[in-house]
Amino acid sequence: MRLAYVLCESKNRGTMGQRYEVGHVLPVDPLETQLEELRQGLRPWALERLTTGIARDGWYAAFLTELDDNSRFDACTALHIEEVVWCQETEYVPKAEQP
Repeated sequence: MRLAYVLCESKNRGTMGQRYEVGHVLPVDPLETQLEELRQGLRPWALERLTTGIARDGWYAAFLTELDDNSRFDACTALHIEEVVWCQETEYVPKAEQP
């Protein structure tokens, strides 16, 4: 099984035309790292990519997912998903969730 972290920008969110624009893909090895560790590492990886890359304000989804033979993935079969709202070069966190 080939796994990867995939970071996508969500386009047309909440509509029938919703799609994902792939920004970053990082193959990960499930034989070297336990699945739970891969799940826990997904959000920090996504935030690092958004911080160090040129990210527009928007809604992003990070997937821990299996890649097919052509290095494509299906978001519907992801093993883990993290969503990030990115605004003004940082993650937007509603006041109710802030420490």
